[in-house]
Amino acid sequence: LDSVPRSEWRTLLWVLCHCHCVVQERRKYGAIGWTVPYEFNQSDLNACVLFLQNHLLDMDAKKAKDVTWSTVRYMISEIQYGGRITDDWDRRQMNTFAEKFFAQSSLEPNCELFPGYSIPTGNDI
Repeated sequence: LDSVPRSEWRTLLWVLCHCHCVVQERRKYGAIGWTVPYEFNQSDLNACVLFLQNHLLDMDAKKAKDVTWSTVRYMISEIQYGGRITDDWDRRQMNTFAEKFFAQSSLEPNCELFPGYSIPTGNDI
């Protein structure tokens, strides 16, 4: 948790883990969850964590102020998880998750991913 000094790190890590849980849980619903039974696993999450870590450290080195959301969404939904996705409708669903979860609004105080379900902030993570 302390590997990245940027303030966004803990929140983005929490959002990423939440997204991974949603992706995994959809598998339990068979064909209505994902059209194809993809083998998403811990290595997908680990690759995304490593990407986020490197992206934020790179931003810090370049003195960048804001997260490049389009890059984060693309890498997570199209490359990391999307590398396993073969169905167009499933790809659209994954991109929808990325749009919902990986946005500037997720860093705002009291952000709710779903009604009544707020993202923890700071040291609460």
